[in-house]
Amino acid sequence: MKLKIGVAAAVLLLVIAQINYTVKDRRRVAIARAAAILAPPVRPNPSEAAEIILQGAAGDAVVHLVKGDDGWIIRSLYDSPAKGDKVERFLEQILKGEAKLAAPAGGAAFPAAGLGEGEGVTVRLRRLDGGDLPGMAIGLRPDGDYESTYVKAPGDARIFLLAGDLRGEIGLWRNASDAKPESSIWLERRIFSFTTDLAVNLDIICPDRRIRIVRGEGGDWRFLEIAPEKNWREGEVLEWLRKLAAFRVSGVVDPSLRSVSGLDNPTHRLVLTLADGKQQSLLFGPSGVGEGMLVESSERPGQVFFLSEWRFRFYFPPQAGFCPDTLPDSPSENTRPAGFYQGASEQLGEGTAKNGLPTE
Repeated sequence: MKLKIGVAAAVLLLVIAQINYTVKDRRRVAIARAAAILAPPVRPNPSEAAEIILQGAAGDAVVHLVKGDDGWIIRSLYDSPAKGDKVERFLEQILKGEAKLAAPAGGAAFPAAGLGEGEGVTVRLRRLDGGDLPGMAIGLRPDGDYESTYVKAPGDARIFLLAGDLRGEIGLWRNASDAKPESSIWLERRIFSFTTDLAVNLDIICPDRRIRIVRGEGGDWRFLEIAPEKNWREGEVLEWLRKLAAFRVSGVVDPSLRSVSGLDNPTHRLVLTLADGKQQSLLFGPSGVGEGMLVESSERPGQVFFLSEWRFRFYFPPQAGFCPDTLPDSPSENTRPAGFYQGASEQLGEGTAKNGLPTE
């Protein structure tokens, strides 16, 4: 009797195991089939992409990214530098991401996907030779799910669920079908960087003083010429330099408006000298938006960036004695050229806040 029960239990376990395997196997097949539908059998390598075009459902919001000789640039944002790692991550998601079928009948029968008529963000990809790569339309996220996004392939009514938060990647923070992609989410904000072991001195020129910081033979940094009033503790100078080494701007400005920016006669300058004798510099001038500064980097000639007053004080705290005076007065809001500032905060990426200033 006990032997019969044992045999029956073993058979039951084998049946359960077979059912579980079959379910998992069917799921793998479904995912593989969906992925094959989204792209040709030989899926393109993300490195083949040389151009990305994102267009909102209304057709009035276009983000245009182009791969240049020195990396990706944002053609739709004054040819500003783009975050290369972010672009590559996005391409990996849409060309190599795992997908599964969500709605065989398409958007009309599945409105929660946000991919019905006149909805979704269209993604177009091109090779360097101008040939097209597989694109898609990006819809909404499932409610409460930040790890997948509804998508569909061009000319295919069926809707798939693609792994990854594609909406977040392109700056669509609201999970709504009318949300528009923004160019500024791709902006590379690090326009000035260095390593302290390769630098030999740093000059900070303010309206009322000039400060020089030099690195000694032992690697320790000290003030030379006019030192700030603050009594710096050992290692504090190096800590500040490391913060400056990751200098980030808040946004970007139309370079054609440089002539009214005040950068021809900068109020503040920062000049870094490296061990090989090369120099990197940052120029600061009135922003024309009531607060903050405009910045020009020797590493990005011809481009003008915006630095909020909050961020300027973060790098040059007045209590440290660098530039104790208030920032130079800017032209009134009424005299500011239209469209002077373009950008977004690092945290939100949702464009500008009140009076065209970034929210930080």
